[in-house]
Amino acid sequence: MTDIWRSLLANLALVSILVVAWDLVADFTGRLSRRRRSLILGVVMCAGAIISMATALSVAGFIVDLRAAFIAAAAFFGGWPAMIIATAGSIAYRIHLGGQGASIGIVGILITAVVGIAWHHIVAARTRTIFDIFGLGVSVALAGLITLLVIPPQVVAGMVQLSTF
Repeated sequence: MTDIWRSLLANLALVSILVVAWDLVADFTGRLSRRRRSLILGVVMCAGAIISMATALSVAGFIVDLRAAFIAAAAFFGGWPAMIIATAGSIAYRIHLGGQGASIGIVGILITAVVGIAWHHIVAARTRTIFDIFGLGVSVALAGLITLLVIPPQVVAGMVQLSTF
């Protein structure tokens, strides 16, 4: 198994751990106001995105991770307050990491946040379904492909080469 797959699997484990942790504190947060729940969700998802970037593989200054899952979840489930916290914290940490891909990483974070908040508003008037979550995931993945258009071709080729078994 290549380094890129190990890194992504470690990130996937992180996503799973934070989902379980959020589920465990759901009883506590259920008693809080909607705004406070949203703020707490934003902080938790921001922490997840930062840990995802911190443990990710860097390929020529481009970070390969699953931060989009945390940012999209914050926006989708928590609305504007959670999205702002998760997005701002993620951008700040991506700037801190620097590298050739910092600006593209920031664009990716912003695209993910916009897609997540759009889905939040699409389903705001009704109960969310598994199809809504699936739609969010597909939309975030497709929107994330936009960033591949601005990454230098030799870096994309390097990522593809690293991802092959």
